[in-house]
Amino acid sequence: MAECLVVATKRSEGDGRAMFSNLEARPASLLEAAIIAKRARKQAVQGDLLNAGAAGVRSRDVVNAAQNLQDGMLLLPRQAQAVALPIVQLGEIAKRGINNSDISRKAPSNAPFDIRPIRKGEVATYPALWRHDANRERYMIVQPDTCAEVRAGYKAKAVSTWDRTASRLQINQDFRLNSQSLAMCRTLEKCLGGRAWPNVIPHDEEHEIPLLLWSNSTLGLILFWWQGTLQQTGRAILKISAIPDLPVLDPRALTKQQVEHCQYIYGRFKWRQFLPANEAYRDDTRQELDRELLFGMYSVLKLKPDLEDSLDLLRCQWCAEPSVHGGKRTRPQNV
Repeated sequence: MAECLVVATKRSEGDGRAMFSNLEARPASLLEAAIIAKRARKQAVQGDLLNAGAAGVRSRDVVNAAQNLQDGMLLLPRQAQAVALPIVQLGEIAKRGINNSDISRKAPSNAPFDIRPIRKGEVATYPALWRHDANRERYMIVQPDTCAEVRAGYKAKAVSTWDRTASRLQINQDFRLNSQSLAMCRTLEKCLGGRAWPNVIPHDEEHEIPLLLWSNSTLGLILFWWQGTLQQTGRAILKISAIPDLPVLDPRALTKQQVEHCQYIYGRFKWRQFLPANEAYRDDTRQELDRELLFGMYSVLKLKPDLEDSLDLLRCQWCAEPSVHGGKRTRPQNV
């Protein structure tokens, strides 16, 4: 688990700004600790105390890119000028699903369903995507893994729960970056989301695919990681109450032609296999998806192709972050 020492002056008012100094290793002695403390201000990066994404991040370039990206500006390493991107909080364009305990919970409970495995050959009335299985989640399409069975006396509540939360788009609430591949996934039919995969219900159904593609691009992964809590290395957790705050590409800013292009990209990539997120630096599928979304006149956002090298660098820097790779040998090694 991560540790943090906060040094602050109590004030009646403040802007929440903070300086973060992240140590690569524990000081070996009091003398070394004293020297590090003197250097801390020079080595620190700016951040927000209440949204402490900069805590535990080693690369200033990664911090700078993430901070700018959440504000709608793409500023990559070795990039002279920032480029505006249409970024919005997810809650402005979609609803989040309900807490899994409101769907199914051990008695005593008013939750309307019991969760059980889908029987062989069964066509479930209320399918659910409830648990993680990293090997099943290498493709953007993930099949429901369980059946929600209506409890006796809860038929009306079961129908109401399904109507207000079932969707084809789900978000990874507990993202193990060094073993799992997807920040969002899609099921071919509507289903209920569980603790692992809460539902995302876009206000406009056409926004499903742009959100899915963006969330699994390198920039989408970085924003998810930046928004999530990082107490455990190799893992980003997004509380269900924080899902609406996640910065994502704003599909409302896309033209009809751009949305149709997203559908075309989805058709090409929905059965393409992705490596775990921390291996994005060597994931040909992820990098090709980035190009299809971002670079060149035939991409969705049509950014200048000469920015691609800078994204390659940022991708590698992000994958080298301890909070991303968690010490696994699949981290970049002199790439």
